[in-house]
Order: sequence, then structure tokens, then C-alpha cells
Amino acid sequence: MRALMILTIACAMSACSIRTVRFLSGDAGVITDAGRDIVAVDAARDLASEIAVDMAPDMALEARPDTPPDTARDVVTEAAVDQTASEAAADTAGDTAGDATDDASDASDDSSMPPVAVCGNGIKEGNEECDEGMDDTPTCNGSNAGSLGCRTPRCGDEHTNLMAGEECDTGIPDNTSTCIGFAADPKYACKLSTCGDGYVNLAVPEICDDGNTSACGTCSADCTTSQPGRDCPAGTGCTSGADCDSNDCQFLSAVGANVCLQAP
Repeated sequence: MRALMILTIACAMSACSIRTVRFLSGDAGVITDAGRDIVAVDAARDLASEIAVDMAPDMALEARPDTPPDTARDVVTEAAVDQTASEAAADTAGDTAGDATDDASDASDDSSMPPVAVCGNGIKEGNEECDEGMDDTPTCNGSNAGSLGCRTPRCGDEHTNLMAGEECDTGIPDNTSTCIGFAADPKYACKLSTCGDGYVNLAVPEICDDGNTSACGTCSADCTTSQPGRDCPAGTGCTSGADCDSNDCQFLSAVGANVCLQAP
């Protein structure tokens, strides 16, 4: 019987192996030459190696997971981009809402602010004490008073409000030679200082002032000399009944001063 050795190549997923198959011929007396069997084995081995090398990349590719790496990477990238876009949109919406809130707050703040005061428009606004127009009134300094405008008249505020009865206003408490300071009797404060006004202004200097400029009474006509009481005729200014020959000194609204009345 003749034995025939045939090499077969079996390849699995990642490797190939050589297998020997023996076939018996009808002639049992002839056996394949050993030398030719060795050559066949070597050739089969070389062929198997070449096949294995050629098939290795394909088999490795088939062995990888079904999800394409590029596709998976794209999904991750797109997800990150979508998330970033969503966050940006949310931030923009938040900023817009914040701006709207700030605007509303600003509007609220603006509406709560007091109006700008315009002194002289006849409307009391802001920190004005009064507003009765441009000119002085008995109860309010007009806008013509500058920084003292729209303030209640006060003796000593340095603004002479004639409508409020002031004749002068130096802004100081002491008398001057021409103006009586605000520290004096309110009856004389912020009045021009004159001999015969009944107020002794030592800053003039006055020595006396019996309320008249006549030679009668207790003071000379120029307020420089005190004298014994001398009776003054009716209509003469006086400070008391001792100045009048009628012994009667009264305030007459018609003249706005104290005068001696007519003797009975």
C-alpha cells in the first residue's frame, strides 16, 4: 500500500495550523519518499505563514467591537458641543433675565427718587422749605435770593427780606453802626440803627435813645447826651410817660411809634 501524506492548513480566527493527512493507495508496497515529504511540509509551512500574515489585519478588524471608533468619538464630541451650546443659551437667557431685573430695579429706584427742585417755580419740591416764586414774600425768600432762596426768612440768614419786615441782615448777632444784630430784642433785630428808634446802639455809639429826636425827654436830639426828663409836646416820640408834658406816652399805629398824647 502506498501512503500519501497531504498537508492541510486549518485557520482559526487568529492563527493557522498545519495538519497531515495520510491517504493509503492500493499499492501498499510503495511509500512516499521521505525527502519529498519534508519538502512538502516546508512548502506548506511557508504558505501557511504567508496566509496568516495576510489575514491577520482582517481578522483583527473583525475582532474589534462593532461600534466604529470614529462614530463613537463624534457622538461624544457632538454631545459636548450640544451641552456647551445649551449652557451658553441658558447663560444668555439668565443674563437677559438679570438685565431685565436690573433695569426694573433701576426704574424702581429712579421712580423713588425725589424730583429735582427748581426754586422759583411756585412748587415746593425736594429740600425746599417753601417756594412762592422769584420775589420775596413775608413767609418765603424768593429765588432772587440765590442760595438762600426758597427758605423761610430768618433774621441772621444774611438775606434782607424787606417783605418779612427786615431792614438789614448782616448774619451776625452783634450790632453794627448801621444794623442791629439778631441777638437784640426781636422788636429791633435786623432793623437799621437810627437815633430816635428807642434802641440804644452802643456800636454807633449812642449814649441814650428815648425814642425821639427832639430836645425834650431824657436824651438829647442826637442821642449823645442824657438829660433830666423834659416834658415833650403831643405828637413827640417817647419811651414813657415821663417824656411827655401830658405824662401820657402811647403807641399809635398810624405813625408806628410811641408818641406823647395831647394833654387833657
